[in-house]
Amino acid sequence: MGPADDIFFGDAAVFWASLYTVFLRDKGNSMSRDRIVTNARVLADAFSIDLNYFGRSTRGPRPYTFTRIRGA
Repeated sequence: MGPADDIFFGDAAVFWASLYTVFLRDKGNSMSRDRIVTNARVLADAFSIDLNYFGRSTRGPRPYTFTRIRGA
C-alpha cells in the first residue's frame, strides 16, 4: 500500500504512524485484507489522500489484486 500521488514527508510519517497505531491497539487481530482496507479507508479520508493497495491473489490471471482507496 502506498499513496497514489506524491505527498509531503510529514503527511506520510503521520499517516503510517496512525495506521500502525490502529493495528497495534487491537492486539490479537490479524492484518487481514478487509481490516487493512477498512482502516486505510478511514485514514485516507482523515488525511485526504488516495491510496493504492496491492494484495496477494490466488485467483485470476495476475498474482495480485489492486484496490484504489479514495480519501475525502
